[in-house]
Amino acid sequence: MKAIHQIRLATAASLLGVMGAAHAAVESLPGGPQVLGLYFQNPVSPIAKQEKFLMDMMLWVCLGIGIVVFGAMFYSVYKHRKSKGAVA
Repeated sequence: MKAIHQIRLATAASLLGVMGAAHAAVESLPGGPQVLGLYFQNPVSPIAKQEKFLMDMMLWVCLGIGIVVFGAMFYSVYKHRKSKGAVA
């Protein structure tokens, strides 16, 4: 049992080292992905610029719809709650 545990530990450590080396190599590539990038990369072609604009507009439209829907839901829950005016 102890030998199996040591083999698994060695395998995990070596995989962690390989992944760390790959991560460092990717960050050093010119033109590679942004470091800690959470959004699209900067568009280069006109089609990519149009796609980014469309994605941004859809984000704001969906955000507006979500705010309206959640606002209506919270208003409805608050307006029609049973404890309104209840006497204990």
